[in-house]
Amino acid sequence: MIFILTTGLVPNLEQSLIADNSDISSKSVLIEMKNFAFNPDEIEINVSDTVIWINNDAALHDIILMDISEISSPDLLQGATWNHTFTKTGTFKYRCHYHSSDFEKNMVGVVIVSEKESSGARDQSISNTDDSPGFELSRIILSIIVVSVLSETITRKYR
Repeated sequence: MIFILTTGLVPNLEQSLIADNSDISSKSVLIEMKNFAFNPDEIEINVSDTVIWINNDAALHDIILMDISEISSPDLLQGATWNHTFTKTGTFKYRCHYHSSDFEKNMVGVVIVSEKESSGARDQSISNTDDSPGFELSRIILSIIVVSVLSETITRKYR
């Protein structure tokens, strides 16, 4: 599955990705790691949606999904991303194991996963706009990743 990202940097990118995406009802939601906190620290999504975490801190972080055994990210350096697609309903707590000890409760979060909604609008998709420079940088980085994947896919298809 290819993520649908809209940044305005690449004309018609969204339409190109939709044509190759078999399940356009799934969305991606961005969570930023910045100032030793997850932002937002609680989100609500639907089954089959993907959460993308991006480290915008200079410090090393990771993500451990505490309610799903054996699922965790690798260590994430500044600018690195990791994603997980949630396949069942529930409330899933996560944390950074480096910065969520008994004394540091700030790097914890929750993903609440519900059954798919009907075609109504959702307010937490990655296409939301935010005026913070870190969020805009995240959108640019994700756009570069998508363009790279798309380019590689097209290159392989026409070799």
